[in-house]
Amino acid sequence: EADINAHSNANGTTALIQSSHFGNYDVVRMLLDHGALSEKANKKETTALMRASQEGHVNIVEALLSHNANVNRRNHERMTSLMLASQRGHQDVVQVLIGAGASQVLNERTSQNSTALMLACKRGHQRVVNCLLSAGAELYLRDSRGRTARDIAIRKGFKTIAKELSPCLQNHLIR
Repeated sequence: EADINAHSNANGTTALIQSSHFGNYDVVRMLLDHGALSEKANKKETTALMRASQEGHVNIVEALLSHNANVNRRNHERMTSLMLASQRGHQDVVQVLIGAGASQVLNERTSQNSTALMLACKRGHQRVVNCLLSAGAELYLRDSRGRTARDIAIRKGFKTIAKELSPCLQNHLIR
């Protein structure tokens, strides 16, 4: 009998991590229903939830969360599923993760001291920025280069986002 949680030799990935990455919902459901462990990670400490979040597969994110995937786990770069989804602009995934408890680590930092908000600003993901602001993301934290999320948005030329990174707008969004 094959081990449903077996790791590949190369990078330590599992069938669940691969299926989650490529968005194969039916395979993910089958693996979970047959005992695949949602918390198994590869050699870089990346889990199926992180892969699904990064790729924007909201239905798989929900399935993994319903099988006790840790919404706040970090990979070797100290990135969470929320950070990975924010960086790629997957607003629907960001909302699901916040609803599942990622709001507790909203202002956590990567190994470069970036937050989910900074990662979204860096790539110009306005809807994700608004979602994170609504959840209470901290505006004035600084990354390892001393830049705030607003500084990053300005530097990347995202003027609309930079304008929205104000306490007044955040208070409005939270209400």
